[in-house]
Amino acid sequence: MKSGKKLFLIALGVTVLFSAATGTGAADENGPWSLSQAIEYAQGHNPGVAVLESQVNEIEQAKNEVFSGFLPQIALQGGYTYINNTPSMSLPIGGQTMSFNLVYHDNYQLQASLNQVLFSSGQLYYGNRAMSAQVKATRLSAEAARLKLARGVAEAYLGVLLAQDVLKARQESLQTAQAHLAQVQRRMDAGTASRFELLRSQVEVDNLVPTVSEAANTVELARTRLAQAMGLTGQEDLKLSDSLEATVQEVNGAEYLERAQKERPELQALAEARQAAADQSLSKRGAMLPTVMAFGTYAYQKPYVTLNDWERNWTLGIGAKLTLFDGLKTYSGYKGARAKIQTLNDTLAQTRDDIYTEAKNALLSIKEAATRVQTTGANVSRAQEVVKIADESYLAGATTSLEVIDAELAATNARIAHLKALYDYRLARVRLFAAAGDRQEIGR
Repeated sequence: MKSGKKLFLIALGVTVLFSAATGTGAADENGPWSLSQAIEYAQGHNPGVAVLESQVNEIEQAKNEVFSGFLPQIALQGGYTYINNTPSMSLPIGGQTMSFNLVYHDNYQLQASLNQVLFSSGQLYYGNRAMSAQVKATRLSAEAARLKLARGVAEAYLGVLLAQDVLKARQESLQTAQAHLAQVQRRMDAGTASRFELLRSQVEVDNLVPTVSEAANTVELARTRLAQAMGLTGQEDLKLSDSLEATVQEVNGAEYLERAQKERPELQALAEARQAAADQSLSKRGAMLPTVMAFGTYAYQKPYVTLNDWERNWTLGIGAKLTLFDGLKTYSGYKGARAKIQTLNDTLAQTRDDIYTEAKNALLSIKEAATRVQTTGANVSRAQEVVKIADESYLAGATTSLEVIDAELAATNARIAHLKALYDYRLARVRLFAAAGDRQEIGR
């Protein structure tokens, strides 16, 4: 019994640990999805990200190809030559005529050669450094794409939450209007309500029906957009676990503006690309200067067709090469690389300004939306209280049906305005985190 109990406790512990380990992972494709899970899934399934990862691998292999110029080039060469029509000569020897081949049919050669660049005037050094910077730039560009994807998924996710809450508000508004219509019908049957009140209540119900249908369509469209952003083809019926509710928090604007200028991968990628262009120009300049190379060979061959003799020989040497004129091809490449540096400088300055504006706009949007969250939240409570008073007054005969309808409509509008304020606040925070280059914070 003790042994069985111990095994049960071990199994239970393993189950708990497994659940804890997988609880924060990606959700099942049928959901429910948290925002962080949706972003994580998109990072692994969005086709655009896969293309960027392939580009990173491609540029890394190109860098390895450039680096190979530092290493010795070793070659092994062998050959066999068969000569069919060989000349011969005849000589009288001892009263007989003897024939001799002047050339052998079979001839062989085996040779190993080595070439090593000793000095390339910076062509190889700066070329390799340029490729290293280009690899970093490509990786940072991929990170920028991941950041943009996270922002897009978050925006689509919040769009679904807003659409679902608005649909719920519309449905409840319709139910309230239908209940009020039934109430007016009963009063009219009792002779305490007019036909005008009944018709007005019926018009209100009929006006709300298409708003519910429209809100339902908006939910379906929002879910489709989220599924596409996540890379979930054919999985538009998404279930989400997060809520649109949010607590307004203070934001250190100066800190986020500074982070936006330092941590955005786009800026870092442009800086690395500029460094790559600078090193590339130096590499092009080196191509116009002398190159010094060492070479050596070792051969084992039967080199003389007239002798059946094998021999070994080796050679060592140093050579220099200076291209005097190549049609200005190398010089034009050098000038092009210098021009690219200026282009990247201008692009970097423009991107820096755009990112500052993006972060500043997000901060202003947060401040404005936070104010609306507080005011609309209080207004929802007041509007609900007005509906309650109007209902009670109508039952007591102190108000008209029209006043009840107006109160219900105002309450619905107040609720939707509050939902829109919450959405705008959450959306502005997502855009601020994206502007600061904080991909992890977007999903929190």
